[in-house]
Amino acid sequence: MPGVSGHHHSHIVWSLYNQTFGSYEWHQMGAGHKNDASYTLGEKWNRGFNIAHVDTLKKSTVFEYVHVADHAVVGGKYYHRAEGE
Repeated sequence: MPGVSGHHHSHIVWSLYNQTFGSYEWHQMGAGHKNDASYTLGEKWNRGFNIAHVDTLKKSTVFEYVHVADHAVVGGKYYHRAEGE
């Protein structure tokens, strides 16, 4: 079924198919970590999250992937990281 799993440090999308959902996606999400994490090479990681819109009657899901850098944009509104994030 369509879905999202998280905190794997890279955004990967798999396109899949079955008779119930037709063509659908599974998203592996990055995270919301800091680039300068002292314990690893955080600058190589992807950051972001998904907003899932689910139509339970039509068994359809539309995903909105939101990339997070020093800012993110959701619905046209800009969000900026606070100092030290």
